[in-house]
Amino acid sequence: MDGGGLRLNMNALDYVLLALYFVTVLGVGFAARRAIRTSVDFFLSGRSLPAWVTGLAFVSANLGALEIIGMAANGAQYGVMTVHYYWIGAVPAMVFLGIVMMPFYYGSKVRSVPEYLRLRFNRPTHLLNAITFAVAQVLIAGVNLYALALVMQALLGWPLWVAIVVGAAIVLVYITIGGLSGAIYNEVLQFFVILAGLIPVTVIGLVKVGGVSGLIALVTVKGLGAPSGDLQYNNAIPLLMRDLLPNGVLGVAVTGLIASFMAGMAANVSGFNTVFTYDIWQAYVRRDRPDDYYLRIGRYATIAAVVIGIGTAFIAAGFSNIMNYIQALFSVFNAPLFGTFIIGMFWKRMSALAGFWSLLSGTVVAVGTYLLYKGGVIHFNSDLEESFWGAGLAFATVAVVAAILTPLTAPERDEDLRGLVYGMGGVDVKGDVLAGDAAWYRSPVLLGVIALVLAVVLYIPVF
Repeated sequence: MDGGGLRLNMNALDYVLLALYFVTVLGVGFAARRAIRTSVDFFLSGRSLPAWVTGLAFVSANLGALEIIGMAANGAQYGVMTVHYYWIGAVPAMVFLGIVMMPFYYGSKVRSVPEYLRLRFNRPTHLLNAITFAVAQVLIAGVNLYALALVMQALLGWPLWVAIVVGAAIVLVYITIGGLSGAIYNEVLQFFVILAGLIPVTVIGLVKVGGVSGLIALVTVKGLGAPSGDLQYNNAIPLLMRDLLPNGVLGVAVTGLIASFMAGMAANVSGFNTVFTYDIWQAYVRRDRPDDYYLRIGRYATIAAVVIGIGTAFIAAGFSNIMNYIQALFSVFNAPLFGTFIIGMFWKRMSALAGFWSLLSGTVVAVGTYLLYKGGVIHFNSDLEESFWGAGLAFATVAVVAAILTPLTAPERDEDLRGLVYGMGGVDVKGDVLAGDAAWYRSPVLLGVIALVLAVVLYIPVF
C-alpha cells in the first residue's frame, strides 16, 4: 500500500462503461432541471419524492468515502476491530433512532436539528449549530472529493490537483443543474452501480482467501499498525480492485467507486446549500425576499461549497487514512451536538443559555484536544484513540456546563416545551395518517429487536 505508482489498467470496455455512467448522470440532472421552479423544488425536491427513492438515496449517500475507502483503510491499519464502529456503534444507534428518536422528531414537527435547537433553546444556539454544520459539510465534502480524485489519478495518471478540480467540476454540474432531485435520482442509480462494483471484489476476495472460514482464520485483531514506510491505507480498495478484477468487471467496479464518492459529495453539498440558505442567510441576513432570490442564493451556495471543497480536499490528502480524519471531525462537530441535543431532549429544566454555552464549550474542548494532540502537548497511542477521548471530553463538557448554568437561569415555561422535551406531549403519532400502516410485521420495535439479535448472532463467530 505504498503511496506512489498506483495505476488501474483499464481497457476500452472499461472506459466505455465509465463514459456511459457519466452520460447517464448528466442526463438525469438535465431531466430533473425541468421540475425546478421554486426554492423548495431545488432544496427539498418539492417534498414529492416517493419513500423508496429517498430511502435508496439515503443508503447511497452513506456509501461514500467514509464507508468504502475509510473503513477499508481502517481495516488495513487497525485490523478487524474497525468493525466495532458500525457493528457495535451504529446498529444500536440506528435502532434507538428508529424506536425513540423518529417518533419524537415527527411529533415535535421540526424539519432539522438546527430548527429543533432554535425551538428548544434560542436563536444563538440555532445559528451556532447551523454554522458548525455548514463547516462540517464542506470539510467532509473535501474527503469525498479527495477520494474521487484518488481513483481518477490511479485511472488516468493525472496530478492530484488536476483530478480534484475535474472531479469537483463534474459534481458541480449535475448538482447545479438538477438540484436535490437530480442528486437524489442519481444516488438511486449510484446505489446499484456501487453494489455492482463492490460485490465482485467481495466475492472474488473471499474465494482467494478460502471462503468465510478462511477469512476468519486469517483475521487478526491488529492490522498493519505502524510499520515504517510511507503506507497509504487509503489505497486498500483500489489495490484490491486492481489485483482481483478482470477487465470489464474492473470498469464496473471503478464506476461504482466514482459513483459512491460523487453521491457522498452531492449529499454534503446539498446539505450545505440548504442549511446556508434557509438557516443562515434567510434567517439572519436577508429575510422576506422573493422565492427566486433564495433559489439564486442556493445556486451560489452550491458553487461556493464545491470551491471550498476543493481546498478541503487537500486537507484530506494529508492523511494516509481518511477515517482518522473523519473521526476527528466527528469528535469536534457531532459529539457536542449530540450531547446538547440529547440532554435538552430528556431534561426539561435545561435552559436556553445552558444550551448555547454547552454546545460552544463542548466544541471548543474537542478542538482543543485535537490541537494539543497534534502539537505534541498531550499523547495518545493513535489518531483513533484521540478521537474517542475528544468525543468523550466534548460530551462530558456539555453535561457539566449544562449542570452548572441551568440552576443559575430561570426555567423555561412548560407551554414552550410542548413536543420539544420527551414526555411533554406533541403530535399523536399513533393517530396520524403516516402511522396508518399498523401491520405487526412493520412495527419499529419488532424490526429493531430483530436487527439487534442479528447483530449479536453475526458478531459472535468473528469475535
